[in-house]
Amino acid sequence: MKDFYLIPTLVFFLSVSLLSNAETLTAEYQSQSPCKDHSRSFEEDEFNETRCQFILSYENKTLTFFGKNLYENCGSVIDTEASMPETKVIHFKINATLEDEFAPDCMCRYDIEASFNNIEPGSYTIYINDEQYPVVELSEGSFFNLTELSGIEEYRAEHNSSLSIIDNNVLKVTATDRTEVTVYDTEGRLRMRLFVDGDSEISLATLPEGMYMIKATNRNSINSIKYLKK
Repeated sequence: MKDFYLIPTLVFFLSVSLLSNAETLTAEYQSQSPCKDHSRSFEEDEFNETRCQFILSYENKTLTFFGKNLYENCGSVIDTEASMPETKVIHFKINATLEDEFAPDCMCRYDIEASFNNIEPGSYTIYINDEQYPVVELSEGSFFNLTELSGIEEYRAEHNSSLSIIDNNVLKVTATDRTEVTVYDTEGRLRMRLFVDGDSEISLATLPEGMYMIKATNRNSINSIKYLKK
């Protein structure tokens, strides 16, 4: 049995040490996938660490941090923290805690997501795992893959999902992969959350009148629309 299976609490830092006067950014929403299909393993060398990706998206002053294919112990509980130790600098930190000392001796791949509100647009330096990334320009609709891009060039992921509204009460989702659909109101409250495995139509009839943000997320893309319920 390898040593890393014997550590009861694993803290995986994705930031440099934070300054004492750093402004803490409160996550308005966090999620963690279960152990992903075909990733449960007893052998560390079956995983290629370069498969892990870190992604940022920015919309309506909300900065969303995605970790794709994080490599952690089976049964880990993962949460994300962020802070601004100085103006226009953001540090991310991920805590992966193995709460059950009898958790199975294996490793898994996980996806995580954390959203931080009230982030002003502009140029920011991002720190991940003691590495300073080049400055990114946060503007409406920005989407960055920090892992794959050299020089941190902005890009638009090729969407394999789309969202549209039918008759004001039905959400049409076109997807070719398992996709998470979330609906938030203007106060940031989660109103709906579900998963679809292909093209689907979802009733929105139970939502009160008002403005909503609907987002579709899968392993390859993020797509969102605004929805005014009348």
